[in-house]
Amino acid sequence: MLPTLYDWSVEHIKNVFEAKSEDECLRAIHATFSQNIDFSTNGKQLCQLDLQRFILSMVSGSGFRLKVQWQNALEVPRDDTNRDGVLGGYYIINNVRKTSTTGAPTPGRFARHKFVNVVYVDTQVSQRDFKLMC
Repeated sequence: MLPTLYDWSVEHIKNVFEAKSEDECLRAIHATFSQNIDFSTNGKQLCQLDLQRFILSMVSGSGFRLKVQWQNALEVPRDDTNRDGVLGGYYIINNVRKTSTTGAPTPGRFARHKFVNVVYVDTQVSQRDFKLMC
């Protein structure tokens, strides 16, 4: 039996954003997100390559020091095998670096709040495809 949708999500999202190198981040992205991902941010549809660039920019821009804290989640598995289902969740990514618009010499750090709705579809035992809306 697969881990719960929540446990799987916590582990994989942490691996993506808390990666300590670009290679580690790319491996985590590929292990987490399907090539067929349906990803949107701020209402704009993006492809898998756009998602990869978006995440790599955030992770490397922070100096590989991001931390993820899940606040809550609700999972609805289709059955007790956890092969597919839905998860709605909220997590915070801390230590995101933001360059100053005021000309300050040091970029500031802030937290990025993410609300996600994920539809899992198990296509293989080792990988889940999902639809992610941030």
